[in-house]
Amino acid sequence: MRLLAELPLDREAEGRFTCVDIAKLAGLLEGEGCFTSLVMNRDSITPSPIIQIKMTDEDVIWWIANMWGKQCQGPHATPQGYKPIYQTRVSGSLAVQWMLTVYPFMGLRRRRKIAEIIRIWRSGDTIRPRALSASDLNKAKISCSLGHPYDARNSRGQRECLQCRRARKRRRWWIRRTAHALLVAI
Repeated sequence: MRLLAELPLDREAEGRFTCVDIAKLAGLLEGEGCFTSLVMNRDSITPSPIIQIKMTDEDVIWWIANMWGKQCQGPHATPQGYKPIYQTRVSGSLAVQWMLTVYPFMGLRRRRKIAEIIRIWRSGDTIRPRALSASDLNKAKISCSLGHPYDARNSRGQRECLQCRRARKRRRWWIRRTAHALLVAI
């Protein structure tokens, strides 16, 4: 039995991918991928775009790694009873190329994140740790973690998303109400 890594992958070897391949990659990255832009060194923080994906399906990770021309890393140790985890990643200008390739297939939140990463990468600024503060990081953000924009309507001049704040308050209210109902029923 041959390992998946030993199987010839004709399209990937030629460097040609169909629109279906790109859409499949975009779907996997939408669900399991991580788009980020900061690499921390000992002396500085450099904006370097990174796309990383982790999952338990080794064959899928090998497929993506072959697409990117990278290696599959893993299996990584997991607690007893859990499947092993595999991962692959691409960084730098190659990550930007792939971000732009999958961009049309991504949802709104991921599109905003990709735009933010590319904007930071293009600036080319290196941040020194002493000059770095929480407010500096917040100023660089254009949206909250769920993709809601930080605009005058949604943030009122603060770096707190009002939509997320309202949702958090509703969840807290629902939990308290449910807990109260359970206590009354007992």
